[in-house]
Amino acid sequence: MDHEDKVRENRLRRMAERRGFLLKKSRRRDPGALGFGGFMLVNAQMNAIVLGGHPFEYSADLDDIEAFLTEPPLSSRNGGQPGVRLRGSAEPAAKPWTGPKFTVPPIQTKKKR
Repeated sequence: MDHEDKVRENRLRRMAERRGFLLKKSRRRDPGALGFGGFMLVNAQMNAIVLGGHPFEYSADLDDIEAFLTEPPLSSRNGGQPGVRLRGSAEPAAKPWTGPKFTVPPIQTKKKR
């Protein structure tokens, strides 16, 4: 890894932390191993993999991480409506179900004689 890549990695690491993510780098030392030199973006609050977990762990590279961190969040794309950020989708988060309400009939008890 040259100096320019390390500077870019540190810049993306700081950018991720400002947005509530952790940038993790693969610790594998074998260049032939799956995930060697790869990255993963993790939600710091929920400890959930956001990017780089599929098809194998640490499958993202710095270009993927940078593209994800620099795209505008969903809330700014849909007119400020709150929602979950969905990568590559401008659809708002699912709304709660507002279908018909069901009522439970009262329990009938036997009358005492």
